[in-house]
Amino acid sequence: TGLNLGEKIGIEALSLLICHPEGLFKGAPPGCRRHLFINKAENAEDQKRAEELTFQVLKICPRGISDIIIGAAGQKEVVAEVIREVKTS
Repeated sequence: TGLNLGEKIGIEALSLLICHPEGLFKGAPPGCRRHLFINKAENAEDQKRAEELTFQVLKICPRGISDIIIGAAGQKEVVAEVIREVKTS
């Protein structure tokens, strides 16, 4: 990610971790569906940051992501937004 130890992880660095071949989907078989759940989008500000992360992931991910789900697992309404069948390659 290019960050130093103790440095704050921002949207760009997090998206690199998600999209890197050794990152979030490491070991996922070729051709499988990949689902990304962005949790803790509990208010408008959090949802906006989740959308920023979504757009950054879509911009740099070399592999397709089947669904990007933005939500808050601990809330009454868990899913706030779903982006389906995203083709990034």
